[in-house]
Amino acid sequence: MTDYALFANATTFAHVQNGELAAKPDTAMADALHRVSPGEQIVPLYESSPARGEDELHTLHDLAASMGQADEELLGQYEAVAGGVPHVLRVAGKASDRTDNGQVWVVVPVAVEPLTAPLPAADFLRLRSLSETVASQFKGSAPARPIQEVSRGLVASLRAAADPGRDDEALLRRLSLVEAQNVEKAAELLTAAGRPPRDGDMAFLVTRATMPGTATADASGVLAQPQQPIARTPEEIRALLIEAERKATPADPFNAEPAIGATDELLGLLNSNQAVRAVDDYAAFYEFRSLSRAVTQAIELAKRPLPPDAVLGATEEAPADADTAAALQGLSVEAVLAELPDGFSIERSVVAAAVAALRAGKHLLLGGPPGTGKTTLGEALCRAVVSNNYDVTTATADWTTFDTIGGYLPDANGLRFVPGVVLRSLRTNGWLVIDEVNRADIDKAFGPLFTVLSGGEGSGGRTSVLPYTTSDGKPVTIEWSSNPTVADGVFAVTPAWRIIGTLNVSDKASLFRLSFAFLRRFAVIDVPLPAKADYRALFLQWFAKLGRPDVAIFVDVAMAIVAGPVAIGPAIGRDFAQLIVEGLAETASGEPTFSSDEEAILTATRLLVVPQYEGQPLTASERLLGLIDELLPSAGVGARDVLESAIREVALS
Repeated sequence: MTDYALFANATTFAHVQNGELAAKPDTAMADALHRVSPGEQIVPLYESSPARGEDELHTLHDLAASMGQADEELLGQYEAVAGGVPHVLRVAGKASDRTDNGQVWVVVPVAVEPLTAPLPAADFLRLRSLSETVASQFKGSAPARPIQEVSRGLVASLRAAADPGRDDEALLRRLSLVEAQNVEKAAELLTAAGRPPRDGDMAFLVTRATMPGTATADASGVLAQPQQPIARTPEEIRALLIEAERKATPADPFNAEPAIGATDELLGLLNSNQAVRAVDDYAAFYEFRSLSRAVTQAIELAKRPLPPDAVLGATEEAPADADTAAALQGLSVEAVLAELPDGFSIERSVVAAAVAALRAGKHLLLGGPPGTGKTTLGEALCRAVVSNNYDVTTATADWTTFDTIGGYLPDANGLRFVPGVVLRSLRTNGWLVIDEVNRADIDKAFGPLFTVLSGGEGSGGRTSVLPYTTSDGKPVTIEWSSNPTVADGVFAVTPAWRIIGTLNVSDKASLFRLSFAFLRRFAVIDVPLPAKADYRALFLQWFAKLGRPDVAIFVDVAMAIVAGPVAIGPAIGRDFAQLIVEGLAETASGEPTFSSDEEAILTATRLLVVPQYEGQPLTASERLLGLIDELLPSAGVGARDVLESAIREVALS
């Protein structure tokens, strides 16, 4: 089962009073409600503003009337919960459609379980059990995806935090500014200030000469080395931000004020007689977390000539997806590296190429051997820009426009248009990672996208009209637009939206069968194997878990196999090593699973390496077999015969 956090508004609150959650069809919220199951828990964080527009006020009026209340009475009740978490919702049934006053709703019944006392948003966002990814989404205005999966422990810590006798140190993250050059000194200063780092605590490091950036404490309370340093003094950064603000136009997704405010706060720390300053408000601390991004934006803007007042006076409008556009414009290699998992090895030049291509307006195709981490890199690129507002899917040869664009499905009222994976990502202005993209017939699956994928400056209004209509008869269209919020039935491709596709090097010939209309909007980037020394170091680390004084034979065999006729990346290499380690570990019987080292290696090769040879020429498979015979001349006949049979089964004869 899964629990969720929900960024909620007054409309949601009104529905909750009726024991339900509800959303209009064909919205990100409706999609989420269709996925929840009875028994799952939802934590609603109600935003501070009770209503944001005429449509919401009209909906609130109808809901208040249905409950026999005046609008003011309902809004008054909302004021008591706004800006906090007053209760937990337990899903009590499956989603269904309902029509009220001509409006169709997707409805899920819920039971309301009040907390001991409402928990303010500032405390909720600091809960150690709440991932920082969700906190960064919920810190301000409603995110594109208002409902997010959370850890199963969140509800328990939420209830504990709502208790008047709570233990703040155990439950809430500490957020600090520290005058220190390295994490060791920062930990020393934090401890001296009575704020010793604990799991999830964050500290922004700054000195007179540079800004090392944000360090986060792990489960042992050890601060990790910051990943996004700023190699300028705070005074230089402040001057740069002011210069960029002067040269930015209203069309630029750049807001210097929060970054200037954060820099002023850092200068205040440096000019005080204290080395540590508490900033125990996640929304405020986030401005320090995002300072590197703002500086990267400012560097580019400051290079411009100062425009005349007439240009500054702007008939242009700032893009509606300003947060994503700003994150993309400020994207840096360090921001992506910070999102990669520990132990992931990739050349910095590869990340740099991907960052430059994305900032230049390109979608990406990441090619390389199996297991090199193409999908991992793609997801890290997404998180560095859109946090967790992205989807990952795998293309197949069976894909049609139904899978990518959408099509009709039956419902209680006849046929209803249901968006495919691409249109669902456009609905939330989220990015899309497509694994094995060239396994699909591109013309068949992506044809209607060709027109809008080639959008860019001057392409506003470029539209692809689909052969479908909405439930109220409007045509379904895809259009290039600077505004992600458009009319019903219209899906906007914004300047900040990206597709990241992956393809294995063994399929690389298929790349040249991709339609030029599709390919021209992509930058093709090779994700190679790690350098030999780095790959060997990884295997030494993985095989060290065997607990033997000498693991060289295992490392030598592994290195030879991954560099064989079909190159094998570290994701599969790690699994290969782990299977061997587990297979040679002692069990309750006193004996390991495999009777010998050779059997463990042969089995791991058969299960994890041989599938990568599917469709390869028989000569490549025979070379792998010869390599194994050379490396393990004393291997048992039985295991060796099984391996040969498996190799020949997947090879092309």
